[in-house]
Amino acid sequence: MKKTCDFNDKPIVTDVTIRDGGYLNDWNFPVETIRTIVRYLDRFGVDIIEVGYLSDDESNPPAARCSASYLEMLSGDIQAASIAGMLSPRKHNDPVAVLASRKGHVDLVRIPAFVEDVDSVIQIVEDANKLGIRCSMNLVSFTAYTDSELLGAVEKIASSGQVEMLYFADSRGSVYPEEVFT
Repeated sequence: MKKTCDFNDKPIVTDVTIRDGGYLNDWNFPVETIRTIVRYLDRFGVDIIEVGYLSDDESNPPAARCSASYLEMLSGDIQAASIAGMLSPRKHNDPVAVLASRKGHVDLVRIPAFVEDVDSVIQIVEDANKLGIRCSMNLVSFTAYTDSELLGAVEKIASSGQVEMLYFADSRGSVYPEEVFT
């Protein structure tokens, strides 16, 4: 693990090229391509590099699995950036076991959550915090919910005291810039 970003210090630049780009090629990047991307992002001063999904499914390619050895290898390729991975809680019977096996190899875990999953994701974040793993929660498909449903979820997240960062992800592609401020 590299430096740990102080999220209150300055704007933080997070790159999700590998994880998000994997939707186009089913995360079948050659490992050397991933390593090259990570080295350049680190060299150019990116603070956090999201290197894929965390999963224990051994049939997944490296960027869709992010095993401890993969994360350790990538960590050796960088000087300053922090390494992040995404964990989809709906895809795991035991997401905390997935996190525990990566303790010391990942600096930040981003967890997507639908409003109806907020309680269970807060519990996962609490367990991750006990492991010393920083987490963010991404409220996904937020345009599918009413303002009161979103406000209720945000209040629950805030009162838990567990979630360090909260994102709103327009996973449906149906929000316009002018709606962000309404």
